Amino acid sequence: MSLEGSFAPSRHANIGYPGSVRFIDRDRRVARSTLPVATAAALAAWAGLHVSSRLVQQWKPPRGGYVRAGPLSARVSGAADGPSIVVLHGLVASSDYFGRAFEEAADGMRLVVPDLAGFGRSRDVVNGSFGVDEHCATLDESLAALGVLDEPVVVGGHSMGAMLALWWAARNPRLVERVVVWSPVLQASEAAARAACARLGLLERLFVLDTRLAARMCAWTCRHRRLAAAMAIATSPRLPVRVARMGVQHTWPSYVGTLTGVVLHNALERPLAELGAAGVPVTITVGADDALTDIAYARTIAERFPTCRVEVVAGTHHLPLERPEWCARQLAFSRSSRGAR
Repeated sequence: MSLEGSFAPSRHANIGYPGSVRFIDRDRRVARSTLPVATAAALAAWAGLHVSSRLVQQWKPPRGGYVRAGPLSARVSGAADGPSIVVLHGLVASSDYFGRAFEEAADGMRLVVPDLAGFGRSRDVVNGSFGVDEHCATLDESLAALGVLDEPVVVGGHSMGAMLALWWAARNPRLVERVVVWSPVLQASEAAARAACARLGLLERLFVLDTRLAARMCAWTCRHRRLAAAMAIATSPRLPVRVARMGVQHTWPSYVGTLTGVVLHNALERPLAELGAAGVPVTITVGADDALTDIAYARTIAERFPTCRVEVVAGTHHLPLERPEWCARQLAFSRSSRGAR
């Protein structure tokens, strides 16, 4: 047998080759025909989850306009002067989290919802370490620029914003009428708070803490913000589109600084004690199914601080989205009952 002959195609190979081409062509045709079907099915599934979501059904887009007040961007609606309500958003969120229900409940008063330093429309703000001191300082500047501190205000907040609201109020008790917050991370220690975060879902476990993977994802988000916003919408069908899209508007320094300096710092007993000494009423509302709340610890807080009331209601960590009108009425009722102090 010659060398050339040993490499010559066999009779069987010559027969089989055209068939292989036919199989490849058929597979390509099947792939081209099934891709639109799979895409349509995925979109239909997303739309079904989105439309049926209670959070989407309850949320309505806010109507207030945005202004730059000092260092922060803020949504302002309602009366041009007079008593004000200030509401602070949580981590990886923005002022868009609080929908139209909060504007409607604040009828006759001024509602101010700032984008906190390093988040949302205030993403460009460089704020040192983004700890409690820095966030409170930028809030002082912005609220003073808006002129809302001429008389005591009601301060509200959700999640990280709830914790920051308590700290800011404790530093300015004479400027605060009442504090109403939802879903702060109520744990007895930083270790307990980290453990609670670790018990969340897969994505939360990967990205909610100050991990190397979270840093890489945040860096990627900063380089591809539009794509990241689209992915946030695609992977969060149960959230309002605007809320999900704004969830990527932050930087790694603002995220990790606020996480470690405000959320995991988790020393809320100090501001609660200072508010109690000043006689400022505090209402903390938590969801019975909130994985970030230690219900037993929350109840001990109510027992230790006489001006603090803790309410446990049906719901999860997203009470302002799940029960927007009810949460908004808490703020408005608190403001209308200001003579109780």
